[in-house]
Amino acid sequence: MTGLRRCCLVVLSVVVALTVHSDAQESEIAGGPADTPSHFGESITVTTASRHREHAVDAPAAISQISGAEIERRAASSQVPKLIEHTPGLELTQSGLYDFNVNIRGFNGPLSRRVVVLIDGRDASIPFLGAQEWAAFSLPLDDLDTVEVVRGPSAALYGSNASSGVVNLVTRAPQSSVGGMLRLTAGELETFNLDTRWAGGAPRTGWWKLLAGRRSSGTFAVARRGAAEYAAPCPSSAACLPQEAAEPAATVEGWASSVRFDKDWGERSALTLEAGTSAVDGATVLTNLGRVTLDEVDRLWARARFSQPHWSSQATYNRRDAPRQTNLSSAGNLALDSDTWTLEAQTDRQLGATLRLVAGGALRRETIDSLDPATGAQTLLFEAVTDEVRALFAQLEWQASAHTKLFVAGRWDDSDRFFDDQISPRASLVWSPRPRHTLRLSYNAGFQAANYAEKLAQADVAAGLALQSHEELCAPFGVSCGFGGAATRRLAVGNPDLGIEKVRAFEVGYRALLGRNAFLTLDLYRSDNDEFITDLLPELVTPLGDINQFFAPYRPPPELPPAAAADLLAALERSLGPLAPLLTNNLDGDPFLALLTYGSFGAVSTHGAELAVRYAPTPRWTLFASTSTFEFDLERSLPGLDQILLPNAPRYQARASAAYTGERLSVELAGRWVDRFAWSSGAFTGDVPAYSTFDLAGSYRSSHRLTVALQVSNLFDNRHYEAFGGDLISRRALGSLTFRW
Repeated sequence: MTGLRRCCLVVLSVVVALTVHSDAQESEIAGGPADTPSHFGESITVTTASRHREHAVDAPAAISQISGAEIERRAASSQVPKLIEHTPGLELTQSGLYDFNVNIRGFNGPLSRRVVVLIDGRDASIPFLGAQEWAAFSLPLDDLDTVEVVRGPSAALYGSNASSGVVNLVTRAPQSSVGGMLRLTAGELETFNLDTRWAGGAPRTGWWKLLAGRRSSGTFAVARRGAAEYAAPCPSSAACLPQEAAEPAATVEGWASSVRFDKDWGERSALTLEAGTSAVDGATVLTNLGRVTLDEVDRLWARARFSQPHWSSQATYNRRDAPRQTNLSSAGNLALDSDTWTLEAQTDRQLGATLRLVAGGALRRETIDSLDPATGAQTLLFEAVTDEVRALFAQLEWQASAHTKLFVAGRWDDSDRFFDDQISPRASLVWSPRPRHTLRLSYNAGFQAANYAEKLAQADVAAGLALQSHEELCAPFGVSCGFGGAATRRLAVGNPDLGIEKVRAFEVGYRALLGRNAFLTLDLYRSDNDEFITDLLPELVTPLGDINQFFAPYRPPPELPPAAAADLLAALERSLGPLAPLLTNNLDGDPFLALLTYGSFGAVSTHGAELAVRYAPTPRWTLFASTSTFEFDLERSLPGLDQILLPNAPRYQARASAAYTGERLSVELAGRWVDRFAWSSGAFTGDVPAYSTFDLAGSYRSSHRLTVALQVSNLFDNRHYEAFGGDLISRRALGSLTFRW
């Protein structure tokens, strides 16, 4: 706590000093943006907050941008979340070498799903979970042009999964990366990566780009059979790590390739055609069921975009084939395949001198199947499912005066399976009291729909129980009670009764260009969530009582005589003991035990503050510092719920970095400090101690063709875990050699 206070005092002192400096130079500032370094002030443009390009200081939402220069410095890590980990208000936990959980302003957890992540407008999440599969992001990181992070509910423009924010990744167009690139990366954990890019073309014939990448490394994951890394092996009355029946893979392998074609017809129209594929084998990820190793995951995607001056349309396709994913807790397979088609269209028009309209619509159709090809049985669902989602959105921007802009936006979403007619409004007032200073007042309302896992999942969490002997009570009557086959399954199940989680947020934001070389952002927020959807909870064992009432207590077949049915229930109660209330009937009437499930309870509110300062004392040096606070309250609670329903986020965080960019040499040292916090998610409950990490990134360009780079994550090898149940994170030093032609 003392360290945080000192950090805050330092940041505030710098802000005060720079503000005074800004007042002294106000007359010079009026000279225009040409006097300002390109990476500060109004020269920074963003697109994600309003779905059209605008100056960052005028954006109607809290937004951060990672520039191409910053991306290039960190490219050797091959980890997209490492690019955004210093964003104020971001909740980022690393659970494995390629396993990250990313959320904004609290409510983190395994397979986090409250932030939409887009790659050139394509949602690459796993539809079953709504979460990102970061291990499958195998593109060369410096092929990204920019990364933008919108903090706060963004459902008014992006729909359900944007209840906490948006991460927008924009890749480089072929015409801006003409030539070839080959990068070799090697280092600790037996890492060896290969990246290549080749682009060319001409305005008359069009532009093309080829990408390919290969990944190979060890892993942070270790076996949990008879031992555990940082907590007592379960069972234990204290925080413990559940023991596992299988061991994680020792090596992570991955590869990716893509091809893109762009054709522009001047300012009249433009066409983009792109397709790619990726695969990952051996990555271990944290889930609320336990750790899962991705033994065989293949992904295929494609997109086509056509645009004219005032409108654009895009069609995308995503396919995921995962026939083998090992649940380390049970050693069972969790097959999961999906197909997703999306069609979007948008118009952007100036209506007179003061009004601007952005409007559009989207249609998405997806099919999920968890059929195990080896057994012919479903592993995560009762049966394959399909859903279709339709959406319409619009935003009206009004330049009310020379100093005031008003943004009003709204979106309508409708789903065949999960929700009906949801409206998500937004309003923002952006006022500029002086040049390059803006004050923003915002209201956002949105919703978070339960995903397939939360509504429909049926996943084994432990070995089945042998209850075949009870079938003898049914056989004399010619009735099957479902106990005569394989062992009776013990499952974590979705809750079909889950409704919609409503989100309302109020924000006040301030952005200011201070002098010619500093940029300040300050954001204050309060968010209220109604009918909050929990993580996996034990059925019946919590103070909440019977969480999932869709699966009622077990009922014998109606064909069984009443006396025989009573005898069967009594025999099951004797055999199962305290597990007897968990026995229920599946959709086909067969019995199983529902051990874990999801719930929806009461009201949750959060509030906090995010302060960041970026300062360039010279054209080559850039300093950055930020701090954020987060508070969490249960507005309506039951005894013991506060120990179960946790935000999985620290109360305080601080970040800082220093970067030097020369003609040949580029170096950055970045640090992140996270306060201790409690973690509760499914099978994992325990404290995460406070930790700090420092990353070093540097490159030297010996010629216009050859660059040598060094990337060290967790520079001082502070072995720690960032999510209870995740792997211990240690240092990873990588060196790379890049050749361009």
